[in-house]
Amino acid sequence: MARSKFCGNACMHAAKKYSYDEMVAAFWAKVDRTGDCWLWIARRQTDGYGQFRVGGKTLNSHKVAYELTYGAVPKGMEVMHSCHVRHCVNPGHLRLGTHAENIAEGVALGRHAYGERNRRNKITEQQAIEILALKGRAKPKELAPKYGVGTGEITAIWRGDLWKHIREAR
Repeated sequence: MARSKFCGNACMHAAKKYSYDEMVAAFWAKVDRTGDCWLWIARRQTDGYGQFRVGGKTLNSHKVAYELTYGAVPKGMEVMHSCHVRHCVNPGHLRLGTHAENIAEGVALGRHAYGERNRRNKITEQQAIEILALKGRAKPKELAPKYGVGTGEITAIWRGDLWKHIREAR
């Protein structure tokens, strides 16, 4: 498969302002390659992923590293870290996976907070179990004030959109 000159649409648009070689040099100048993980030493998001800004666009540094090395990311695929270091841009540590694979890996590593570990939840696991047990015996508008949540959250628990792990454990 022939590699295109540009790593993807974002790089192609950025290259209109900068030469491809300038863009590549600017990118790799922001990487510390002294260890096994090549760490992004420039701007990072609050969640730890590196950001590369070029041509008015902000790109994820690990995705740029992947595209510069292997070509554009196919539609429906995501760039995942085999090392699990969010600001690593070593192409040898990057691989493609689906969104479902990426999420499943994050859950397995404890990176996705669900249930009581999610600080946005207003109820406890025991309360979610009680709400689930009341499906068909009470209405969301009756339960919502009792648990201090909206009717939508009650319905989402019953549908399995929230507190899904409780339903799967039963």
